[in-house]
Amino acid sequence: MQLQIRKWGNSAAVRLPQAILAQFHLNENDYFDVEMQNNRLVLHPIKPQKIRYDIRTLMAEMDGNLPMVEGWEEMPAIGKELE
Repeated sequence: MQLQIRKWGNSAAVRLPQAILAQFHLNENDYFDVEMQNNRLVLHPIKPQKIRYDIRTLMAEMDGNLPMVEGWEEMPAIGKELE
């Protein structure tokens, strides 16, 4: 497969076809590391690590003063809160 370097603003870019994006599970705005290997450019996708939150840790980080929303008690339920 041949791809062409094209002008993009003040830079140059290579567009990746949708088939390549799908094959490697890539999305717009994903990041890559680029390195030279044997006189070739090699792209390595960088997948961000998902941050896992734990309610105990988050609550421990609070100073004890829970934020209050004025009129909270009068707000109608809009989801499945009452189930």
